[in-house]
Amino acid sequence: MAALEPRQVAVVTQPGASVYADEVEDGLREEALRVVRFDMAEGEVAKSWSTAGEILERLAGAEFHRDDVVVGVGGGVVTDTAGFVAATLLRGVRWIACPTTLLGALDAAIGGKTAVNLSAGKNLAGAFWQPAAVLVDTATFSTLPRREMVGGLAEALKYGFIDDPRILDIVGGWSQGEVQDPVHEVPDALEDVVARGMAVKARIVAEDEREGGLRAVLNYGHTLDHALETATAYRMSHGEAVSVGMVFAAELAHELGRIDADVVGLHRYVLRHVGLPVQAAESDVVAALPLMRRDKKATARGLRFVLLDGVGAPVIVEDVDEAMVRAAATRVTGRTQDL
Repeated sequence: MAALEPRQVAVVTQPGASVYADEVEDGLREEALRVVRFDMAEGEVAKSWSTAGEILERLAGAEFHRDDVVVGVGGGVVTDTAGFVAATLLRGVRWIACPTTLLGALDAAIGGKTAVNLSAGKNLAGAFWQPAAVLVDTATFSTLPRREMVGGLAEALKYGFIDDPRILDIVGGWSQGEVQDPVHEVPDALEDVVARGMAVKARIVAEDEREGGLRAVLNYGHTLDHALETATAYRMSHGEAVSVGMVFAAELAHELGRIDADVVGLHRYVLRHVGLPVQAAESDVVAALPLMRRDKKATARGLRFVLLDGVGAPVIVEDVDEAMVRAAATRVTGRTQDL
């Protein structure tokens, strides 16, 4: 932090990461820095316009300057919000992401996409604003509930499907419930997965920071994912919805003749055996289908999907027949007749 030479630092966190935020705050005070602490409410619902407004008002009242720094300590909800606050305060101040969850490290902390949710959908108010640094300590994952840890693996497997199949091999070795606690049981393998996933995203972002083309492949599985999260009022977690979304994308690619059934089967096998869902309730999928049209990748011509031409070969596809979309959606509900 000394290299950035701030006068004061804002620490944004949530209750689940407060122990790590306390350590960060103590370290900053030892450097004789003034610290403004903001503890968001728990959960995805806290990543809101009103929360961002509260933080902005607080920092403005504290006379934050453009040389000061915002630090987000927590999962993706925290780093997304902290980054958005940093992007909008004084037209941009520096920020540092300290992700304490696997999902946050692999996804939200890398790439500079900052955002808050609106009532109409997830991440609809945001800005591209790169962090000055991303600091990851995989030991912080040790306190994650099993559901959150498994949800983070969905993002890791996404990188395996679109770019680095070695990730599928590594995580596939944990199948059949053999590894319940990767932080302690396979720490080196977990660090390798995190490093590989972060490297994939960093490389793609470096080539296409503002999602003019290539970066869109990072949204593999996310078109249905974000719609499912909204449709279920976030009852379905991000990782769980990404998992179902990737199976949907695989089924759609198969409908279009782009991949064989064995690639679809690989999706279902790897995701299921690390504890992720491969289908969702019919009512949730039906509610999510119209919400997909609000997806940020959608254009005036309609939906754009990230699909595969094979493992490690993502492609952007437009103008997909509605009947094929519904057929693929049917296969993630367990129905035998199309929706």
